[in-house]
Amino acid sequence: MGNAATLLSGRASDQPVAADELEAKRVLLLLAQGFEDAEAAAVLDVLGWTKYRPSVATVDVDVAGVRPHVAGAFGLAFDVAVDVRGCGGDDGVPEDLGTLRADAADAAGAAADGAAGAGLAPADAIADGVAAADVAAAGAPEDSDTLLADAIACDYDALVIPGGFHNLGFDEAYGSDFRALARAFSQAGKPIATMCVGVLPVAEAGVLRGGRATTYTMSSRHDNAGRLRELGCEFVDEPVVESRGVISCAGPAYSEQVAALLLERVAGPEAAAEVMRYRSSGR
Repeated sequence: MGNAATLLSGRASDQPVAADELEAKRVLLLLAQGFEDAEAAAVLDVLGWTKYRPSVATVDVDVAGVRPHVAGAFGLAFDVAVDVRGCGGDDGVPEDLGTLRADAADAAGAAADGAAGAGLAPADAIADGVAAADVAAAGAPEDSDTLLADAIACDYDALVIPGGFHNLGFDEAYGSDFRALARAFSQAGKPIATMCVGVLPVAEAGVLRGGRATTYTMSSRHDNAGRLRELGCEFVDEPVVESRGVISCAGPAYSEQVAALLLERVAGPEAAAEVMRYRSSGR
């Protein structure tokens, strides 16, 4: 996929490309029950702005899940457009979730912490230089996924998994369907964006083994950073980290930064810069 801001062949370099002449992009927003509303909203808002910039390829977002209707922690809710049940061959949830259940009260405090982080530029993210394509070349880290997961990954340019509140149903994110999709996108060399504890199901899938990531660390009950280490991933205490094709962040305060970085990966740096400039009224 070319840069969304690249001019069509035969055009003068100072002539912008109309959005309807650019290849549209598609992103799968995979939500578990009890998802963090601000994280899902950031993806929809940042990518949604592509529809209003004439020189930027449109990025469409489809909501996916393992239930017909999915509700967030604070009132946001969606009818699911893409049913991913059956991607992993079963609907089971891993039994070893004791260290993965985040404290809802602590996570809510993190949401209030971070308005200041929302304006950080994509360039502030930490990257280790290992591309998603390198992960794809290495093959599947675990058992093979079903054809359904592969087919869904073929239809989309990127996968997004926001975090959520385990006491409100987010445990379903650790089921085999989420893991199968994470592996399918990784093997296809397509970016995966996660937020807060949304990185943990991706690490459970084996995608981050040997890589680096960050996650929510303010829980008084559970060691999410330690869980990443148990899964073979180096924890990095930074707001946003990109490694092995996976973007992760330390909490909902950084969700807009993650969305902007994902837009850069999907549509190109010029497209992302233009969208973020217009969203900030040119500042």
